[in-house]
Amino acid sequence: MINRVLSILKIGTPRVDLVLDTQEIVPGEKLFGAFHLYGGWRTCKIRRLECDLVITNLNEKTQVVEPIKTVLMSQVMKPKERREISFHYCISSNEIPLRSEYRYHLKTRVVFENNVKTFDHDELTVAN
Repeated sequence: MINRVLSILKIGTPRVDLVLDTQEIVPGEKLFGAFHLYGGWRTCKIRRLECDLVITNLNEKTQVVEPIKTVLMSQVMKPKERREISFHYCISSNEIPLRSEYRYHLKTRVVFENNVKTFDHDELTVAN
């Protein structure tokens, strides 16, 4: 019961942080960085890591989700363990509208056993 409450409150649970070399989108260029995984208080099993590009049109209040990376895994993460997984994504100017009326975010999720999830959110800006 206590473990369930701690899990709901996200106390002592593992976390993820996407660390990018730059927060700026340049059409035709690549974004580089790494996913940093930090273990929690207990041993846990990682099922998958997902990263999506979320594009929001401020004028029309619409949202588009572009899947970027999904890493399926079946790994055990020990308490306080740290892992790093490399990240790169090529920004295609043909597929993604790069305009000032849009907002761009990278949403990262790590899914653990029993469908427990942890999130990270990184905002990107368009280079002029």
